Order: sequence, then structure tokens, then C-alpha cells
Amino acid sequence: MLLPILLLFTHLITPNELLNAPNTWQILTEKPNHPIEQWTRHCTAKEYSNQALMHCYQQAYDKWDQELNQIYHQLRLQLDTTGQNKLRQAQRRWLAYRDSEFDLVKHLYGHLEGSMWSLIIVITKMDIVKQRALELDDYLTTLQFEKLSQ
Repeated sequence: MLLPILLLFTHLITPNELLNAPNTWQILTEKPNHPIEQWTRHCTAKEYSNQALMHCYQQAYDKWDQELNQIYHQLRLQLDTTGQNKLRQAQRRWLAYRDSEFDLVKHLYGHLEGSMWSLIIVITKMDIVKQRALELDDYLTTLQFEKLSQ
């Protein structure tokens, strides 16, 4: 995901060109029709300043974080006690991973000059949380499908 962002900031591609390129979002995301993805595309399509884009991506991060928490609780309800314990343990480990990644990203990019690096930090954090939300959603979808097919 970093390459298209860098192309955008080096003015080799405009935001609209990035958003409208064939299959760009399908390549960059696993679920381009997810409501949060649609919201993010809409928000970033009309914004051009780093500050405005930062606001869009920070809101998208917040939305993915809420989505992650909702899916986690829905998934938990589908599991037996053993499954709930395993999910809780996995989520705690993922939270430690997330926090470590956030620290690393901040260390790598936080000292670099230019507002684009702050934006890249926010986008990277959003992607980390989004990926976990989509993973848990896949687990939930699989369990729900299995229950329907029984």
C-alpha cells in the first residue's frame, strides 16, 4: 500500500487517478465494497491536503477499530468456552503485536520531515487494525456458514 501513497505524494499520480485506476482498490484491499472502505474512498476523494487526508484516515482508523470490537464480540458469542478462551488469548497476543507495530512505525517514520510521514503512520495503523477486523470477520462468516449448512 505504501507505493501508491508515495506516487500520490510525489505528484506522479493524483488522488482521483489513484482512486479511479482499474482494480487499484481491489488490489489494495481485500474487501473493497466494505462500507468503511467506501466511506474512506469517498472522504479521501474530495480531500487533497495532508491535514484533511489525515482526518479522513484517522476517522477510518476509528471506524475499523469499532468494527473490530463489534466483530470480536459477535465471534465470541459463536464459540464454546474453549473457543472463547482461545480467541481471548489470540486477541491479547494480537494487541501486543499491534502495539509493537505501532511503536515501530512511529519510530521509523515519526522523525522524518514532511507531513506525509504522519499521514503514512496513520494509514499504516489503520491497515493493521483493518486487517485484524477482516480476519475476525472471515472467522465469523465461516462459523455462521457452517451453522447454516448443518
